[in-house]
Amino acid sequence: MDPGSGPRIVRARLGLVSYLNSRPIGYGLLHGRGRGRFEIVQKVPSELADSLAAGSLDLALIPSVEYARARAAGSEAAIVPGIAIGSAGPAESVLLFSRVPVLRIASIALDASSRTSSALLRLLLRRRLRPGLPDPEFQVAPPDPEAMLDRCEAALVIGDRALFAARELPARRPGLSIVDLGTEWTAMTGRPFVFAFWAGPPRGDSAEIVGALQDSLEEGIGRIPEIAREESAGDPAREALVRNYLTRAIRYRLGREEILGLEAFYTMLAEETLLDAAPALHFHRTAACARDPR
Repeated sequence: MDPGSGPRIVRARLGLVSYLNSRPIGYGLLHGRGRGRFEIVQKVPSELADSLAAGSLDLALIPSVEYARARAAGSEAAIVPGIAIGSAGPAESVLLFSRVPVLRIASIALDASSRTSSALLRLLLRRRLRPGLPDPEFQVAPPDPEAMLDRCEAALVIGDRALFAARELPARRPGLSIVDLGTEWTAMTGRPFVFAFWAGPPRGDSAEIVGALQDSLEEGIGRIPEIAREESAGDPAREALVRNYLTRAIRYRLGREEILGLEAFYTMLAEETLLDAAPALHFHRTAACARDPR
């Protein structure tokens, strides 16, 4: 094959979340048409945000709250248009497990992998779940739901552990309540919630990278049934759970409604002094923008 006929290898380090819900986003980069074009680093969301801030990654799939903090710190980070990890209603993998009624919670263990979800929980506690009550004590902990609940009255768990714990923990802990943060956000605002998106400083080849990321997602969405089969290891119930989660709970588009939800989140965080200020949204140029002489 003519070596010039394939996709050009781009010298960029990309940070991809190591969770099930990111597999459609990264499918094309790791297994499909974009394989080998970039160096891919896989970590939990909080670690990706730290690596991007340190300059060891060029672009990363970061928690949405970290974009606001990066801009406040003077970063030129911009958002890759069109791609996100979000929900409009139940997220199914961002969950508050509690041994006591929400109004009586005195301590919450926060998943150390999470930052956007932790900020969202603080916001929901103040504005929806227990308005007028003081914040509980928060303790950052490794993402082990059982150990977190032994340590505190409630636990915020995200990602794959939350998705599967919601099916397993209630049988072992009678009386356990589960609050889906995606459900509560949409009930409060009427908007989708955006948990994460690709972001990083603009580059001369940003349009090319953006195109590759968008192609990867398109390829991955078409492979969701295959991803679910691989994840299930022959368990039909698990396969159905994963397929429904990736097709019904998670939204991968960053469109107008998602952007409105994101802006509302930043505004409310600033109003509650959980952020210094709501950031302006800056986006990477797409190939279409790069061709536009205006």
